[in-house]
Amino acid sequence: MLDYELLNKIKKAIRCDDEYKSVVYSNCYMYALKIDIESTKLFLDGNFRLGVLSDTYKAIRSKDEMEYSLYRDLDALDIDIQKVEFTSLLNDNDEWKISLFRNPVIMQGYNDFHFIRQTISDGNKWRAKHFFKPCKYVDKELRTKKEDGKVKALSFVSNLGIYDYVGTYKLKLK
Repeated sequence: MLDYELLNKIKKAIRCDDEYKSVVYSNCYMYALKIDIESTKLFLDGNFRLGVLSDTYKAIRSKDEMEYSLYRDLDALDIDIQKVEFTSLLNDNDEWKISLFRNPVIMQGYNDFHFIRQTISDGNKWRAKHFFKPCKYVDKELRTKKEDGKVKALSFVSNLGIYDYVGTYKLKLK
C-alpha cells in the first residue's frame, strides 16, 4: 500500500464540489474518484492505474481483477462502494456514480480501462475525462440497449477502441 502520509494527502484531495468538472491535469480514474491531482501536485509517479492506491496493481486482464482492484483502492481511500444498476438514481449530493469499461485488447501487458462519472448536479448525465482534455458529456460515446424494459450499458467508444462494460458503482465518502 502507499505510505500512510501520501494516502492521507490523496484522501484530502477528494473534491466534492462542482468546480472539479473543469480540472485538466487528471485522467478518467482520478476524475471518477474526484481526486484533484492538480491542486495537490500528487502525480503518483504518473501511475494512475487501477490498484495503484491499494498496491494491488499488476497486469490486470480480467473484469474481475479490475473490479477487485477498484474495491481495494476505494477501501484504502475510505470511500463506500456499492455495485448498482447502470440506470439507478442517486439519492443525495454526497453520492456519485462511476461506470468502468475495459478495452479487451491487451496493450503494454494489461487491458486499458476507462471510467465515466455521474452526479446529481450533472442532471444525472454521464461525464468523462481524458488526460489533458476538459471534461465532457459522453452521450455519443456510450452504447446502450434496452432489455426487459431497462437500459443496459454495453460499451464506451474511445479513440483507443471500444471498451466493454464492467459495472456501475455508487460511491460516497465514509
